[in-house]
Amino acid sequence: MKHPPHSAHFQKGFTRTLSFSSVQTVRKYISQFFCWIVERFAVSKSNLAPHTATKNLVSGFTLVEMVVTVAIFALISTVVIVRNAKFDDEVLLNNLAYDIALSVRQAQQYGINVRVSQGISDRPYGIYFEDESTTYVLFIDSDNDLFYDAPQETLQTFTIGRGASVGDLCDDEADNCGLDDLTIVFRRPEPDAIIDGGAIARGRIEIQSVRTTGQRWILVESTGQIAIERPEEE
Repeated sequence: MKHPPHSAHFQKGFTRTLSFSSVQTVRKYISQFFCWIVERFAVSKSNLAPHTATKNLVSGFTLVEMVVTVAIFALISTVVIVRNAKFDDEVLLNNLAYDIALSVRQAQQYGINVRVSQGISDRPYGIYFEDESTTYVLFIDSDNDLFYDAPQETLQTFTIGRGASVGDLCDDEADNCGLDDLTIVFRRPEPDAIIDGGAIARGRIEIQSVRTTGQRWILVESTGQIAIERPEEE
């Protein structure tokens, strides 16, 4: 499987261009549709006025026209609602990926700065993920072994929620997925990430949601760079 380029870093932000051409087209048709209804209603209303010398032969809505009108309106409404829901799910997945990336950045900041926790001021900090989990952990590596020892090292447990979870954990450089867990540790004074004790050069956390078939990847380089990517197959 071909992976997306990893040149875009989290510090520069995550840019995504959304195409709204289909939505604009739907809006255009809805506008024309309502204009047609208003015109037909005006004609129907004019037929109710008292007739003078000339008989008005223009008719209003027929039963067939009314049925077709309601059917078209229902179809357009369904398309708009479905596309809007899909767009909302994509935005939600993006926000979740950003939240997780910010948590990794928080661990990095704790690791390279002097922060006293549990009476310890000079220990690494890290993030711990488990496969197919809806939570992840920010921890202090109190025994300095570069791995997470639950629960005594736990500082905070984050819940992903909103129907999303960790889909897969991977050694991205070796294209090796299916890891049971992934530990990312930061130790001062360097901002470098120590991934699974230094065995992995680039880790990948895949986030999935039950509301959409899409995924978002959080990529963490051993150099400390953090990026968010969208798989090419989407």
